[in-house]
Amino acid sequence: MTLFKNDLYIWLGPSVEFFFYYSKPNIAVSGFDYAQSFAGLFALGLNADIIYSLKRNFQLESSLSLTVLSLGFRMVDNEEDNQSPVNPLTLFSGLNSSFDLGARYYLFNRLSVKLAYKFELTRISAWDPLLSASDNLIIGLTYKF
Repeated sequence: MTLFKNDLYIWLGPSVEFFFYYSKPNIAVSGFDYAQSFAGLFALGLNADIIYSLKRNFQLESSLSLTVLSLGFRMVDNEEDNQSPVNPLTLFSGLNSSFDLGARYYLFNRLSVKLAYKFELTRISAWDPLLSASDNLIIGLTYKF
């Protein structure tokens, strides 16, 4: 498509994702007790990618990824909790998402530099709440073969 006389590319499609979170804190425990936990998602989701060319060698890029339906799993202490370690999750009870926005400059025809911001959020609320968020500054050098 074109937008303000510049090329605009949009890709929409499904995705399959796997997310795994593991934590083993270094704390003192006694006997057969242990302190560790894990949670994970097998997810079907949606992706959207947008590239907007401002000039021949400069473009803006953005992407969004959301899980729609997931199969969540976690470690369960059977002595204290009788909940199932595996649950089907929806967008509202098991979300894994990411968003990025950046600019790419082509130094040569196949060599480019990218500066971008990326935000990632994972939230699982089917059991004890798990919330993980990160934001990143990305600097990349890409060569197309």
